[in-house]
This record gives sequence, structure tokens and C-alpha cells, in this order.
Amino acid sequence: MQGIKALVFIMFIPLVLQACADFMLVAEDGARINGRTLEFALPLETKIEVYPKKFAFTSRPAAGKPFSWQGAYGALSLSLFNPSVSMGGFNEKGLVMHMLWFPDTEYPTTSPTKEHVIDFVDMGTYILTMCANVKEVQEKLEGMDFYIHPVKELNMVPPLHVIVHDTEDNSLVLEFIKGKLQFTPTPLPLLTNAPSIQWHLTNLRNYIRLQAQNSSSVTWKELKLKPTGQGTGLLGLPGDFTPPSRFVKLAFLLANVESAKESKQAVLQASQLINSMEIPRGVVHNSKGEIADYTQWATLFDLKNQSLFVRAYGNMQWEEYKVTKEMWEGKEVKKLGVITGGK
Repeated sequence: MQGIKALVFIMFIPLVLQACADFMLVAEDGARINGRTLEFALPLETKIEVYPKKFAFTSRPAAGKPFSWQGAYGALSLSLFNPSVSMGGFNEKGLVMHMLWFPDTEYPTTSPTKEHVIDFVDMGTYILTMCANVKEVQEKLEGMDFYIHPVKELNMVPPLHVIVHDTEDNSLVLEFIKGKLQFTPTPLPLLTNAPSIQWHLTNLRNYIRLQAQNSSSVTWKELKLKPTGQGTGLLGLPGDFTPPSRFVKLAFLLANVESAKESKQAVLQASQLINSMEIPRGVVHNSKGEIADYTQWATLFDLKNQSLFVRAYGNMQWEEYKVTKEMWEGKEVKKLGVITGGK
């Protein structure tokens, strides 16, 4: 990104989205299940949309030549606002993308009058409709210029980072650090929020004594200490809702959960992992004593069967949305439903 200066102009407000979690679970038969939670303080409405392949898109810089493209792949999107902003989804090639809140974001500055500048909120849609794998994501986004601006529905510039997963078990995190878009391959198919993905991976070294096997009895001088029950190998596993703690917990669970044999079993296991990540409404408050983030919805993508499972606030039942081949081949955006995030 030549000529781009590093400048942060995010206007932080008490309403922040800082507790999302994303992960990928792979079954023995190769089926892949992606799990995601979305946390926010005010209720959001999330649209479930299907973009057919060859659909025409135009990005929305304030001035200059619009950035346009024709989608190469059909994609299912979890979209906020109007016009739609894709916060997550998967495409017909099995590529998964999610945007999560990243307070440490340092966006570049780019003149909106330049040609071929893409609105940063359209990055997710571009990835889903133009990329088949992680390699293509980096190839197509390296060197791209972004128009950064406040989002009217939030009255701020949302600080975001992105994780993508592909069918070859590759995962890549995209973060704006010091004004430049950085691409970090990650051996763990998961992401929470701040700090950066590299910090999270380094922080795991503080928990190398965690193990699934129970601890044995020990003797301190003449006092014999016996385990109090199951799970003693997990003493020290974080249980709070901060992004670092959720990352550590999810990393351990993914590394030790029993391998699912096929997609149906993997969906059940991913659902259990989601349960361990959810934040009940009212247990987290901001500095003013107001209710802060809570889990508004959780989703599971069954990539083998091209299905979306949704569990919204106030309802613990999963609702399934199936993507058909006809939807990928259509000519118009199809709206499958709306996820309501609470009161």
C-alpha cells in the first residue's frame, strides 16, 4: 500500500463488540463445522442472505471511481445494516470468513478519490464472493487500498479483524497493524479479539501444564492431598469472558475434544463448544454499570452439507437453513431470514 500513512481515527464509545469467538472443527470423514458467536450490548438484526455467483457488486467510497466486481462464487452471508455489511459467511467452495471486533486496529488513511479503493466494510463480501481458499485471499487483498469511515449505525469507525478458513485446513488472520494490512497464518483455527493473533498464540505458552488427564494425589510433608473430582488437570484454565481467556479455553477444548466421525456428530460437538463460550445477558457491565456485551446469536456452518444452524437469544433450539444449488445459480440476492439478537 504505497503512500498510505498509519493513522488511527477510531472514535471509541462505551458500546463495543469485544467478545466474539470463531472456530473450526473437522470430523474424521473430512466434514468441517464452523462455529461463531456474536456478542453486542444493543440488540442487532442480522440478515441471512445468499449471493448467487456472477452477481455484480459495487463498493461505496464517498467519492472517486466506485470499486466494482462480479462475484466468482456463490456465498451465504450473515449481514448487518443497510446496505448490507457481511460480518461472516461461507461460499460454495467451502471458504469461511468472519469479521470480529479488534480494538487494537490501526487503519491506514487512503483518499476516497483514488481509483480502485474498496470500502473496508465490503472486505468480507469481497472475500466470500471472489476467493476459493486462503491463498487467494492474501493474493487478492495484498496491495489493495481501503476507504475507512464511520459507520452510521454505530456512529464510529468499527475496529475489525478477519479470519478465514479453507477446506485444506488453512486459517489466516487479517489485521490492520500500524496502518498496514497484515496476514498471519495461524495453526489454530480459532479467533477471539484483542490483542493480536500473534499475542494470543504466544500467550498459550503460559498454559502448557494444562492437560485432559486428571492429576494424581500428592503429599505435602505428612498431608496427603487427593483430587476433589474430575477435571483436576484443568486447574488454571481461564473461565472469564475476556478475549484472551476465551482464546485459551477454546484452544484447549479444540485440541482435546473427542474426534467426531462425521458431520452430524461434529455439529453436536461444535454446539457444546458454543455453550462454553456464550455470555448470559447481565453478567457483564460497562464502567457506567450498564449491561454490556451478551451473546445475541450463535451459528454453525456445516460446510459438507452447505447448511447454516442458528441459535438466537431467547431460544436454545437450533434452526437450520439449507443452501441449495439453485440458490448459487440464481440471479438475485435471496434473503433466508433475520436473526434477532434480543430485547
